[in-house]
Amino acid sequence: MDRLIRIGERRPLVAVAALLVLVLLVGLGPRLVSFGGDGHAPRSTSLEVIPAAVALTYVRLAETGDRRGACTALTGEPVKAFRCDTAAPQVRACGAADPDGVRIQRFDPPLATVHVGRCTLSLREIGPGDWRVSAVADR
Repeated sequence: MDRLIRIGERRPLVAVAALLVLVLLVGLGPRLVSFGGDGHAPRSTSLEVIPAAVALTYVRLAETGDRRGACTALTGEPVKAFRCDTAAPQVRACGAADPDGVRIQRFDPPLATVHVGRCTLSLREIGPGDWRVSAVADR
């Protein structure tokens, strides 16, 4: 009889522990998925669509030859490196930009890393909802 009481006391603890593990998996699942590989498509219900849109805009403007427009999406070191303060900026092209090919590698405001075309773009939020490309590297 004493043994049955001990087993009965453990069952609620096991159920609570199982429920806690389930809650953690549901809460951390999307983050765990985004750590590996090539990232994930921007989630339409998340604020990550903003840096994804800025990255795609930069790549498209550079691709079409609108160097001045591409410079408006930059901040920090790339502004100097791509000579955006001169009459002939030299922005970095990243190849064809396909919205379906945009991948979020990291989204942790105020920083984000986005793959577009042949490039990996690091972005920084410089103001509320104001994201700019802070680095451009090969993918």
